[in-house]
Amino acid sequence: MNPSPHLRCPDCPNKLEPHKPPIHGHGPVPCRVMVIGEGPGKTEDEKRERDGTGYPFIGDSGLEMDGLYLPLMGLKREQVYVTNVIRCLPRNKKGTDNQELAFCCSDYFLWSEISRVKPRVILTMGAKAGHVIAKAMVQTLNLEMDHGIPQRIRVNDLPVVWVPLYHPAAGMRQPEMMQALLDDCAALRPQLAYYMQGTLSPPRDMFTSPDYAECVDEWDVRQYLELTPPNSLMGIDTEYDDHKHVGKDPICLSFSTRAGTGRVIQHSSTADMKEFKGWVEKNNPLALFHHWMADVGVLRDMGLEFPRFDDTMLLAYHLGNQPQALKILAHRLACMEMREFTDLVDPYWYTHVVDWAMAGADILKPPPPPKVPHVKGTKRIKAIPPPKTGYERMGSNLARLANDIINGKEVEIMDRYKGWEGVEEIIPIIGAIPFRSLRMVPWPKAVFYACRDADATLRCYPLLRRQSWHILREQGR
Repeated sequence: MNPSPHLRCPDCPNKLEPHKPPIHGHGPVPCRVMVIGEGPGKTEDEKRERDGTGYPFIGDSGLEMDGLYLPLMGLKREQVYVTNVIRCLPRNKKGTDNQELAFCCSDYFLWSEISRVKPRVILTMGAKAGHVIAKAMVQTLNLEMDHGIPQRIRVNDLPVVWVPLYHPAAGMRQPEMMQALLDDCAALRPQLAYYMQGTLSPPRDMFTSPDYAECVDEWDVRQYLELTPPNSLMGIDTEYDDHKHVGKDPICLSFSTRAGTGRVIQHSSTADMKEFKGWVEKNNPLALFHHWMADVGVLRDMGLEFPRFDDTMLLAYHLGNQPQALKILAHRLACMEMREFTDLVDPYWYTHVVDWAMAGADILKPPPPPKVPHVKGTKRIKAIPPPKTGYERMGSNLARLANDIINGKEVEIMDRYKGWEGVEEIIPIIGAIPFRSLRMVPWPKAVFYACRDADATLRCYPLLRRQSWHILREQGR
């Protein structure tokens, strides 16, 4: 389908609102590079009103893109085809920040446009455009994590390299996003020609089947570490239950000395921990942590000290252009897919919370009134209910929480728990709400999660160091 410039989508979510005519894409056809933005703005609409035609990216964002970002990629405006996921600007300018509108508008206009343009590379500017492509590919998009990372996809049976980017307008408002967009565009320059020719594949994780395991005895510790030379790099992480004012309860130690591998030692395995401690004292590795301050107390509880150490979170912070969260950092630098702690633990935590809430509701449920025997021929006497305990409302809250979780409703459990009036009074009766813990997760999954963190820290460190060296060299230091 190739709709006329004045045709509107009949299924538009905003069809009851007065709209101006659609503003379609602009550029050479066919074209190897296609830039997809979010929607028309005031400048595009004014040009359409003045000249009878309009096209995307001619306002402030377009000037930024033409004068800064495209040249960084080695491109000129006349070499790319630009379009938007949303085509119409409502007269009241409301409803443009609507993902549903972007999906609907794209179904009617965008896919046929891509078939006509036949791009080899698609650059989506902003989250709204990125989510449209991601949904069509049955994927999810986290722009903070995925920006600037090329992905090979198929659109209408066309092989395409898709690169999600921040929108130039976001960079004009937030300097950190502008720096990220500048870095992404500069990094694309040496690769873009190969992507357009189809001769270069996007980066991927080199270790698709990592070797992660638990050390069940001292021999396992020795076998893994015997191939590690002295003074080498070692990624280290700890897992623990944080009881806040009470302190941290260690669960395990994870470590990695070779990319794609990792081992776990449980805190209770004293013999294994002693073997590991002896190797560390003898070989003096450079211990690599991500947020050392969170681990140092737990390590001392385990009897471990590392004279030489470095912190990848601090390295990322000082670079100024890298995320500090390990999961996002490892995805961007090493293409590693990692699970967040809450994503891993919450399904099991919800089960514990439901059991706790149902048991508490049963304890706080008022007892039934006593049965009064009835003598035939006499007036029936109504039983006097027992005095209220004052906890009936709290019992109802617990039962409602359990039912909401069971029925799959989105529940902010801790917000509810902390918002209940008098919750401190019932804790001695039913106990405190269970807190999230890795101990709730089946142990093989917990081992993989713990090893993944240590492996990610080990892989990210040299890449962060390399970026630091490049900056120092450019500054002549």
